[in-house]
Amino acid sequence: MTYLNEPSQQYSRGETASSLQFAGFWIRGCAALIDGVIFGIIDFAVDAALSLGNPSSAIADKMDSTRFAEVLSGFGTQTLVNTILNIAMIAALTSSSWQATVGKRAMGIYIVRSKGARLNLLTAGLREVCKLVSGLILCIGYMMVGWTKEKTGLHDLMVDTRVVYGRTVAR
Repeated sequence: MTYLNEPSQQYSRGETASSLQFAGFWIRGCAALIDGVIFGIIDFAVDAALSLGNPSSAIADKMDSTRFAEVLSGFGTQTLVNTILNIAMIAALTSSSWQATVGKRAMGIYIVRSKGARLNLLTAGLREVCKLVSGLILCIGYMMVGWTKEKTGLHDLMVDTRVVYGRTVAR
């Protein structure tokens, strides 16, 4: 298998998607750690921006139950905004010519369809939403990467994607 540096290149004749080298649990975990730091910084900036001029985000010395509910609702809004923003940013990166998040790219792994093709924005977005399911079931959806033949998590199976070493583009 030839790993391609330019997304415009194709598989050479005779190569198939089955010759892809799948990325395992630990390398994906390292990539997720890098992404977590980057997106944590972005989330912090978004939280700070949403808190500006919002008196309910400041913790008062004396807080009654109504005030406490206001603060909690502010946290819920920030969490929702951060989740939507993260899904959109990751979907945009993985469906772009990068085919990866910053962390995955740093580790030399890329996200492709099961046949090696690049993801479109809809598939990339659905993959991120499906990651929520993988996490909600005690992270078993993520652990599946360690024991499935093609190193697929539940979210990969749900949208027919694979994480592979090297960027590839199918015909």
